[in-house]
Amino acid sequence: MAWLLVQRSLTPPEIEPVQRAFQATGIFHALDAVSFVRDAFGVLAKGLSDDDAHRLQNALAVQGVEVDVIDEADWPTLPPAKRILRAACWAEGFAPLDPLGRELNIPWDQIVVVCAGLVREVEFGKRVTATAIIGWPAAPLSARNSLMIDVPFWASEGSFGFSDPLPADRLVLTGEERNWQWVAEVILAGGLRFVWQAHEFNYQSLGARATRKSEVDLGIFLRDLFSAVPNAVLNRGAFAIRENLPETGPRYPTRNAFSEETAWLLWRLRRAGRFVPLADA
Repeated sequence: MAWLLVQRSLTPPEIEPVQRAFQATGIFHALDAVSFVRDAFGVLAKGLSDDDAHRLQNALAVQGVEVDVIDEADWPTLPPAKRILRAACWAEGFAPLDPLGRELNIPWDQIVVVCAGLVREVEFGKRVTATAIIGWPAAPLSARNSLMIDVPFWASEGSFGFSDPLPADRLVLTGEERNWQWVAEVILAGGLRFVWQAHEFNYQSLGARATRKSEVDLGIFLRDLFSAVPNAVLNRGAFAIRENLPETGPRYPTRNAFSEETAWLLWRLRRAGRFVPLADA
């Protein structure tokens, strides 16, 4: 059985008190406090034994850092994500479209959590590099200079602007890029979860208010949604958007960090009787 140290507030603790608690218990090295605090999006430490968890809880309390000891088996599991590419906010409720284009009608009182945030996503693709000069590929290889053309990460051969195949001396590299993307989630009381990415979402329902800037349109769409669900719990990113100050929200270094904060909100709601996991509904 493993135990978690769960924050009582989503505000990350100061590093120095955590360092002193680590040093007092000897469970972790004091230098580890930096990474623990940096990655604290609801859970300060994981995988602890019962004894270590309570020792560390007491040491943190002495330093003014309040945490709860929670059995990992009791920690909420996020409901399966239903990815959507389009939705509308009608007077009757939230209307996402399923993958077949069918509109679902969700009464507003069923929405208990709305999350949003700037998440660093990993994307995989190709990078193509080739030697070329103007007139390539008609010019002979001996006439080409050594200018290196760095093609955009997601480029394919057809995106070079000509139909001729790339020369044999091209270099194709595969790898990953990490980009910051706005994402959003809506979770229902019964456990359903709708997820979308701002840059892939269709904002047709905004009509003339749509700006064609995904981060701006996401804010407009979510503020429409917030006005219809004033009692919904918001994560820190969604709260920043509601206040029209998205730049003040946290950046989530991984999707796991974003999900951890969402799970923390569900844990609090479940304790208050406002959320029923899908498996128990």
